[in-house]
Amino acid sequence: MVRIRLLIALALCLPACIMMLLHLLCCVIAGHTRGFVVAFGLDQAANGSLGGDPDETLCSRAWRLQLYSRRWNMLRHFFDWLFSPVEADHCHNVYMRELAARERWNNKQG
Repeated sequence: MVRIRLLIALALCLPACIMMLLHLLCCVIAGHTRGFVVAFGLDQAANGSLGGDPDETLCSRAWRLQLYSRRWNMLRHFFDWLFSPVEADHCHNVYMRELAARERWNNKQG
């Protein structure tokens, strides 16, 4: 039964993933900032599929776990290098933005 449900999920998610990638490509070509929202969603989905919190990005997770694992520390350095033309200390900044967003969400709910 679980396999059938997973096959149904695959059938529904695969077209959605293709649509997101095509939308991201169109945003890159057109220079539209909406692409960042799509990229953020894909990043969270990747983190969730790797066993992390689906509300957290890979960069934030790499920053948070860098002291506990050499692999996450190396990944954090890679992400910081990759995003260095755009933002210095990218992983730390993403981590802080996500903490602030969660705090705003918790204040709204409480």
